[in-house]
Amino acid sequence: MNRNASAQPFWPDLEAAAPTLAYEAAVMGPGNVLPAALLAAVAQPTLVLNGGNSPAWLPAPSSPS
Repeated sequence: MNRNASAQPFWPDLEAAAPTLAYEAAVMGPGNVLPAALLAAVAQPTLVLNGGNSPAWLPAPSSPS
C-alpha cells in the first residue's frame, strides 16, 4: 500500500476491515483459488460482478455454469 494511504480519509475503514482478512484467506485457501464446491452450495440468489481488469483467476467462477 502507498505510504501516504494512512493519511487518506478512508484509512480508518481499511483498518476496521483488516481483522476479516484472516477469515477471507481461510475461505479462499492456498493460491487464492475460489472454492468452487463451496460456492456451488450457495442457494441464495447472488449477483457476482467482475471487470475487464479482474485477476485471471476471478472471472471463471463468476461465469454462468
